[in-house]
Amino acid sequence: MDYDHASENLRLALPLMARYRIPPTPENFIVWYHYVAGTSQPVRDAVDSVIRDAGTFDERTCRELHRRFYVQDDETVQQRFTELRQLVAAVLKQITEAGGDLTSYGDTLAEFVADLEGDLPPEQLGAKLRRVLDETRNMEVRGRHFHAEFQAAASDVEQLRRDLEHAREEALTDELTRLPNRRAFERVIDELLDEVRTAKLTACLMFADIDNFKGFNDTHGHLVGDKVLQYVAATIKRSIKGKDMAARVGGEEFAIIVRETTAAGAMAVADEIRKAVASGDLKRRDTGELLGKVTVSLGVTQCFAGDSRDSLIRRADAALYRAKSRGRDRVELES
Repeated sequence: MDYDHASENLRLALPLMARYRIPPTPENFIVWYHYVAGTSQPVRDAVDSVIRDAGTFDERTCRELHRRFYVQDDETVQQRFTELRQLVAAVLKQITEAGGDLTSYGDTLAEFVADLEGDLPPEQLGAKLRRVLDETRNMEVRGRHFHAEFQAAASDVEQLRRDLEHAREEALTDELTRLPNRRAFERVIDELLDEVRTAKLTACLMFADIDNFKGFNDTHGHLVGDKVLQYVAATIKRSIKGKDMAARVGGEEFAIIVRETTAAGAMAVADEIRKAVASGDLKRRDTGELLGKVTVSLGVTQCFAGDSRDSLIRRADAALYRAKSRGRDRVELES
């Protein structure tokens, strides 16, 4: 893109950010720059959808879109893999070069041993000994240098390993609730269905949705809404155990996978979650204002050997819809 086009996009992006009071940080700016430039249709659609549904746009939403489209992809992880490969190649090169030095030094020692077994004059033997001593000193210096280089490289590799693990974790974690996100959920669902088919595992999927969340947000604001999401997420997480999994898969929607559990058992777990969420009396810390109770509706279905990801999710969605349509704050089973 040339200078004039880039300048025009800048001129268009900044007033829009000012209209919605979005701070012009690099993370926020990239979302709006691509929005006005039309270089990312998914970003444009997401921004338009938020404005259409909510009538406004805030910084929190902008951060979420930046994270979804520009952070939560494989590029960061792939870059770390590239750096790791380069470091390992450098370490191997050092080892190979050190191996060559060691071979040369071994040849020098072997030659000296052969000379000792021969009948060399003392002056020649002295010259040979000086060569061995010089080589020994050189190897000592090279050894110290190689050890330091190797230690530094090993430290870099370890740091990259930690960074890579962190990048993978962040790419699969919802920033607000710290639960796994939809991408992580879909990966686990695929693995789960393989286990159901091959190992005859009994498992169930449930969807939970916060009742009347939009109205709650409109009344109390997004900051309080965020706290509600965190409260529900923490409650769900406390209600499951072992290899079970809870994930945030939408704005106010959560998915829960329970293993080694029949439909009846999953219904019992879902009802425990429902009661636990409803039992809390929420209030604002800053003002002490009582916010009332939060409730969730849940839909449950069992996994079957013939299921695909889509068929399983479709049934759980249908059960959740039935719970919503029958009055909310309830659990429904879709067989």
